Amino acid sequence: MRCLEGARECARILRKELMESECCVLISQILQDLGDFLAAKRALKKAYRLGIQKPLQKAAVCRALKYVLAVVRLQQQLQESEGSDPQGAMGICEQLGDLFSKAGDFPKAAEAYQKQLHFAELLGRPGPELAIIHVSLATTLGDMKDYRQAVSHYEQELRLRGGDALEEAKTWLNIALSREEAGDAYELLAPCFQKALSCAQQAQRPQLQRQVLQHLHTVQLRLQPQEAPVTAATLQELSVPRDQEEDDEEEKEGDGDTPEASDVELSESEGDAEGWSQQLEEDEELQGCLGQQRVNKWNRRNDVGETLLHRACIEGRLGRVQDLVRQGHPLNPRDYCGWTPLHEACNYGHLDIVRFLLDHGAVVDDPGGPGCEGITPLHDALHCGHFEVAELLIERGASVTLRTMKGHSPLETLQQWVKLYAKDLDSETREKAGSVERLLRAASSGQAPHGSLAPHTLPRNHLFDPEISPPSSPCPGPPETSQARVGVSPGQAVPAAARPRRTRHKLASSSSSESEDNPGPARPVQKRPRHCVPAQQARAGVPGSTSSREAVAASATRAAVRGVGGTQICCPGPGLPWGPGEPTPPRAALIPEEVCLAGDWLEDDSPLTHSRQGGYLPHPQGSGDGTRPGGLGSGGSKSPGRLQARARQSRLPRLRSWNALGRAGGDSSAAEPPRSPDMSRASGPSGDSPAAGQPSGPSLPPPIRVRVRVQDSLFLIPVPHSRETHSVAWLAEQAAQRYCQACGLLPRLVLRKEGALLAPQDPIPDVLQSNEEVLAEVTSWDLPPLTDRYRRACQSLEQEEHQEVLQAVDRQGSGPSLRACSLALHQTQLTPLLRALKLHTALRELHLAGNRLGDGCAAELLAALGTMPSLVLLDLSSNHLGPEGLRQLATGLQGQTALQNLQELDLSMNPLGDGCGRALAFILQACPSLSTLHLQACGFGPSFFLSHQAALGSAFQDAKHLKTLSLSYNILGTAALAHALQNLPAHTLQRLELSSVAASKSDSGLVEPVVRYLTKEGCVLAHLSLSANHLGDKAVGDLSRCLPCCPSLISLDLSANPEISCVGLEELLSALQMRPQDLSFLGLSGCAVQGPLGLGLWREITARVHELQLCSRRLSPEDRAALRELLPGQPGPGACSLDRGPKLFFRRL
Repeated sequence: MRCLEGARECARILRKELMESECCVLISQILQDLGDFLAAKRALKKAYRLGIQKPLQKAAVCRALKYVLAVVRLQQQLQESEGSDPQGAMGICEQLGDLFSKAGDFPKAAEAYQKQLHFAELLGRPGPELAIIHVSLATTLGDMKDYRQAVSHYEQELRLRGGDALEEAKTWLNIALSREEAGDAYELLAPCFQKALSCAQQAQRPQLQRQVLQHLHTVQLRLQPQEAPVTAATLQELSVPRDQEEDDEEEKEGDGDTPEASDVELSESEGDAEGWSQQLEEDEELQGCLGQQRVNKWNRRNDVGETLLHRACIEGRLGRVQDLVRQGHPLNPRDYCGWTPLHEACNYGHLDIVRFLLDHGAVVDDPGGPGCEGITPLHDALHCGHFEVAELLIERGASVTLRTMKGHSPLETLQQWVKLYAKDLDSETREKAGSVERLLRAASSGQAPHGSLAPHTLPRNHLFDPEISPPSSPCPGPPETSQARVGVSPGQAVPAAARPRRTRHKLASSSSSESEDNPGPARPVQKRPRHCVPAQQARAGVPGSTSSREAVAASATRAAVRGVGGTQICCPGPGLPWGPGEPTPPRAALIPEEVCLAGDWLEDDSPLTHSRQGGYLPHPQGSGDGTRPGGLGSGGSKSPGRLQARARQSRLPRLRSWNALGRAGGDSSAAEPPRSPDMSRASGPSGDSPAAGQPSGPSLPPPIRVRVRVQDSLFLIPVPHSRETHSVAWLAEQAAQRYCQACGLLPRLVLRKEGALLAPQDPIPDVLQSNEEVLAEVTSWDLPPLTDRYRRACQSLEQEEHQEVLQAVDRQGSGPSLRACSLALHQTQLTPLLRALKLHTALRELHLAGNRLGDGCAAELLAALGTMPSLVLLDLSSNHLGPEGLRQLATGLQGQTALQNLQELDLSMNPLGDGCGRALAFILQACPSLSTLHLQACGFGPSFFLSHQAALGSAFQDAKHLKTLSLSYNILGTAALAHALQNLPAHTLQRLELSSVAASKSDSGLVEPVVRYLTKEGCVLAHLSLSANHLGDKAVGDLSRCLPCCPSLISLDLSANPEISCVGLEELLSALQMRPQDLSFLGLSGCAVQGPLGLGLWREITARVHELQLCSRRLSPEDRAALRELLPGQPGPGACSLDRGPKLFFRRL
């Protein structure tokens, strides 16, 4: 960055504008990679304004600018709705993920999809919807070459699908292909292909069966050649005639997952044929810089939010609709304005499609989203004069009493349509209208009246239900008109009163200049049917435009509260007065590529236009009648089609005038001088009062803002105007305080610019310009005693001090251990403690068991661990840490040396689940010195080791220092335990705890993998716990036979196995006679050992076992007498015993 900034500065001094423009483009690319899209936006605008020589480069800059603007807008919307509107935040995350995916930024896309999944789970969304999000995540992770994690999400999709054979077949095929990419063995790939083939057969999809077999055959040729002929023969049996194969291929192409295919299909009616073909050529030429992405086909949307089913309904393609529904496309998705496919089919009068959708469960009384004004499909059909469709809807039970937000019932809608076009209707159309009116009256007489507004309730069994798809704000604006598709008099074009809709088509009567002057809102915007009327015929069809314009102006004033640039602090300067009744001429910051871009539109925007991205531009107080820019002209003289710009421009936000705001936003090195007093006194048309919000005197110059980078954090610090000039020392202090606020550590800083050290006493304006970035070097840290640091962290976070934590840190002082266990501290209480522990280099043991760390505090924990190089013990047991928190820890620890010295890690009693295998493998790799790992009761199941066999196997085999491993109280089962033991380091592991890992009582083969592990060459295991695993005498016999082969095993815990009797005990003692080593410990508490055992057996026990724990109600007095006889009555230094109730313990000292 510094090199490019220097190159740009040199190009500016040399007045090499093309070279400076190229530097700006490169800088913007780096800023996008860093996630600073606001700064990237400014760099791209600077590049465009400087001029670009080659048309392809110019097009690439325009596209990059559109992308960056869209990201900035969505990020701002997400920030606003994240806390208050999780429903809207979930939809925004989906859009961000799709946007990042299309641009090829897969890590950011995965992060956005992960947030979408988090909000969906928070809202309790249904399983099929969560499955779709998992597919998006899996596809994105596949593009990132993270195939293991992709398989995990495909498995989650399988769990949530619930019986859809076709989708399960596709998912199993995706799992198989991902495992193949990950390099798994054929034994793991073959079952996945077989399950995919079985599901495809259940779904009766021969084409999918052939696809599965073709992939399987390819894998077999590479990995298992002897099985390939059988698969080839099966594939030959499934061969089909050539014409059918071509049909299948055509369908496959129609449903392709490439973004190019989907974009073509979703946007084929966007403009004229010539413009679209030109756009396709540009796409082909710019593929290298725009990237590609495979996205889930049901999540694909065009620029107005229409899905594949929307487009098929609009275009009247019944076959396409049937194919999509049969393949599982949701029936009720909404576009960005809120319309469903049934709305589209009714609006365009496609009777067969309406019938098909209703037959398959489409919601007949859907009132649309907030931007649809409560219009149901029945209203929609009557709006456009499609009487056959209306009759079908009434026949299928459509409500005839629901009213729109304007209070119109279906009958009133029909009457308005007939009244409006009475002069142009022929007798046949009048007769049809009368028939429908009689039908509506008859239906109304038998139904109870509903409320004035249509209820916004829909079933929740689809992916796109009303809680998912509606836009976050309604779509204001008067209704447009469309040409009716009913019989009319010869030579007459009859306009039909249409619902508010979002336009995707350019009116034939609209000039290019009008298109430039009327940019629509970004989203949600409204659309209209494809059939449009000329402006001369449409003027009479837009009543009430004045009131609509007033409403829009009022809402625009509320929307225009934020300027452009996000981090800019803009001081709007005064503007010139406008004449009476003359609206402020709006200037869009971006216009489509096909419109001439040669002017200086970025330099000469209108001076008073504040805008919120995607909103309307407000007027000064004295600027006339309040009509909104970009809408209808005064008196409604323009075509209603000009209410919105073309769809290519509908999502481009407007920018404020750069001359009016000053150049402090990063586009110029010098601030703009204040305007003259004459200009600042300009007022409205009456000339007696200044516009609201304008200063009465000369405006101050824009403030200087400096970007200060402290390690990995970047702070934008404004330097306010004051009588005393602020120095570099003041800037360093401000940066240190902000870093302390964000990270909990107070650094001492010196500032450098391009390698040059800045003197603390120098005034900031003398050495720095606005929006420049300086590097802050940490010379030392302000580290008071730990108690004071904890108090300071609480004050910084505005948290109350926890007295028990305060006592714990006070006791610890500067010692090597901190214990804050069983305090039930939640995340906000743990955060100041973790921040206080940063840079506590003397800390060796950190005990945090029994708190509520959770996933939300994982980032703070990671930041603290990175500053504790001496830490050797970390206890996080019972902390509500889930798979997401563990994944954050694993991701942050990759490539770092934070836990290089960690020797003991306890993650027990955290709900980690089966999906955390890969994260656990990363943590093991990040802790090369780890010797003790506790994973008790972590919710691991039979698929834990099976799902992540390669990653976990490699991590455990590389754990050269691991000596103790506890997997107790996880229902692993025999198969998972076998995979786990197969990969454990037998030559180093000394203690293995496997208590209560049996899946059920019938899991009788649990000892077999244990025996195989014990008989491995070089096995050094000393302690083995197999308590509570439903073991019997047979299992003990198998275990006894391997004891002579494993002389290192000296401690064996078989307690809580009630099926072990005296027979098993005798076999153990017999096996011990065959090896020189005795057992130092034998646990048989809770076993079915029944007395009397006999003096001879007790003699063998005391001779071969140093410590015995035997607890059973079946022991007899003879057993106690025998033990007292063998051990002295008054135990000396050689032995001790405990005989109390059912307990009979002894130990040789």
